[in-house]
Amino acid sequence: MKTFKTRGIVLREAGVGESDKILTLLLKGHGKLGASARGARKSASRFMAAAQLFTYSDLVITQGSKFYALAQADVLENFYGLSESYERLATASRLAKLCDRVIMEHEPCDDILLLLLYGLRALCRGRPPEIVTAAFGLKFLEFNGLTPACTFCAVCGERLCAAAAGKLGAYPAGLGGLCCAGCAAENGQTRFRLGEGARRAAEYVLSSDNGKVFSFEADPHVSQSLINYTDALIAELLR
Repeated sequence: MKTFKTRGIVLREAGVGESDKILTLLLKGHGKLGASARGARKSASRFMAAAQLFTYSDLVITQGSKFYALAQADVLENFYGLSESYERLATASRLAKLCDRVIMEHEPCDDILLLLLYGLRALCRGRPPEIVTAAFGLKFLEFNGLTPACTFCAVCGERLCAAAAGKLGAYPAGLGGLCCAGCAAENGQTRFRLGEGARRAAEYVLSSDNGKVFSFEADPHVSQSLINYTDALIAELLR
């Protein structure tokens, strides 16, 4: 058997037998994979703390011919602050489920791992869950090679701004991004409009690094508009 050292977050946990767990992990340098944690459900287990949902740990993993298993785990962050609010916990679960659903096994995704870490930290610091959800969705799309056009029309290239006589924010079918009013009318498949405040917030997120994407301020309706937008794009990504 081979072993390797890495760091990672628990995206999903499932009990197996009387005392074991199967973990879905997002790992630095290795992407997503499943690994068994022997005895992790026992109170005296050396894996009990590291095998909890969202926990970020230094890990030693054994690689067999058909399976992976934890050999050692040292907790770095446990994100206990998530449990202080239902909204925080629900948002963290949403982010983890998105990663689990979209990322393929062994697919390199260190940028998404870091984004998830910053997102969980932002929630624990008390950042509004809707801000974290919206920013995470946009950046997640970018890291999957689907950066939506938020500055210029995705069809004709015209700049989108408040001074463009209302020609901003129309979201057509497709993954290209926003388009101007003229192109939206010609396309005939407009789903909704993204107001200037939401468009500028999206522009900020997509131009920022992971450490800053969750720091913008927005009214709840602006955040919800961004969430609706990213949800529509992710739905098309998964089609």
